[in-house]
Amino acid sequence: MFAYLEREARGFELIVFIAAALVLDFFYLFFLSEFLKIVHINFTSTPIGINPDLNAFFLFWFFGWLFFQAFLEECIFRLIPLSIVIGAGCKFRAVVFTAILSSVIFGLVHGNVYCIFFQGFGGLIYCFLFMKCGGLQKKYGRALLVTTITHFLYNGICVVYYLITLSWG
Repeated sequence: MFAYLEREARGFELIVFIAAALVLDFFYLFFLSEFLKIVHINFTSTPIGINPDLNAFFLFWFFGWLFFQAFLEECIFRLIPLSIVIGAGCKFRAVVFTAILSSVIFGLVHGNVYCIFFQGFGGLIYCFLFMKCGGLQKKYGRALLVTTITHFLYNGICVVYYLITLSWG
């Protein structure tokens, strides 16, 4: 696995990795949500206080905030812990442990223990992207850019989906 991750994704392969990460995260979220409904566990993880009657300026500002928030979370939960472990030359097991630990914390910060299985899984996907798209090659800026864009796209699609379902409801 380490040898596969060591080869940096570039060009079309990079686009495929970003798209695959988004699709995997959405399918996982959908199937886990459906499973929780089947076993009668009520869990909602939706943005609170979003008004569907938003004007264009507010939407521009809001998506700018989503980008900044994604950037900040990627710095805290991917860039800092992974670059420290990778930069120190730690073994691959330590890198994987750090990725799992930061993903669990990422999930907890988003709410409660259930969030580990929702946002924590997404965090693990972003850790994988970080490592595959430059992190293991110590190209931390490139890796941060890829994970931030992917995280922003995911958050943006979630908000748009939420707004659409509000208008249907």
